[in-house]
Amino acid sequence: MDNLEQRKSTAELWFQALQRRIIASFEALEADCQGPFGDETAPGTFELTPWTRTNHDGGKGGGGTMALLHGRMFEKAGIHTSSVYGTFAPEFAATIPGADQDPRFWASGISLIAHPRNPNVPKPMPTRTHFTALWKPPVKGATIRATNNGVTSIFT
Repeated sequence: MDNLEQRKSTAELWFQALQRRIIASFEALEADCQGPFGDETAPGTFELTPWTRTNHDGGKGGGGTMALLHGRMFEKAGIHTSSVYGTFAPEFAATIPGADQDPRFWASGISLIAHPRNPNVPKPMPTRTHFTALWKPPVKGATIRATNNGVTSIFT
């Protein structure tokens, strides 16, 4: 396995392990705390749902696991991981210098969204992503801006 493949594998496994640790922590809070409604509501547990992505050309594009909880401490919480890959659609690749020559990409990440039942508790919504563009930018250290469906991405 080359260095890039090793880094991608390490990132994907790290996000999956982090998801498991966060799930265990949230379920422990649900089990240990009564929540605002006393004992009438059972502690929540996560339901895990795998998903897959299809690349724009119909090929495989990776996937991930959605984890969703409805509980007594958290009205709703989601902890989702993904590892996706493929090629940028030609019209999008044309907006990124260098990607029109090699539109391949790979990304892995985790996102957490939690809505506590207590309105005074802040709602955490962190996201962490490892993104690898497999093309070479035209100028080393260049900043590249690309817009797709109204979302602008910045690559440096």
